[in-house]
Amino acid sequence: MNRDRLKKLASDERFIPGIYNYCDRWCERCPQTSRCLNFSISEEEFSDPETRDIRNQAFWKKLSEILEETFELLKEGAEKWGIELEPVVFNG
Repeated sequence: MNRDRLKKLASDERFIPGIYNYCDRWCERCPQTSRCLNFSISEEEFSDPETRDIRNQAFWKKLSEILEETFELLKEGAEKWGIELEPVVFNG
C-alpha cells in the first residue's frame, strides 16, 4: 500500500482513531472490524492466501514491504516534527 492511499484511509471518518490500541487480533469475533483501519488494511494487503501463510515467502515479502513503508512514514513524520532519527539498515 502506498503512503498516499494509507493517509487517505487514515483520514476516513468511518474508522475509529486508535481502536487498534484495544485489539486482541481476534477479528472474526470483533464487532468493530468495519470501523477498524488495521483490519481494513490487513484484508487488503493480505488478500492472497499465500501472503497469509507464515511459512510462505510471499508472507515475509509482504511484511517486509509494509515495514519499509512504515519506516518511510516514520521518517516523514519525524522530519515534520524536527526529530532526527538514527540510520537504520534494512536487508531486504
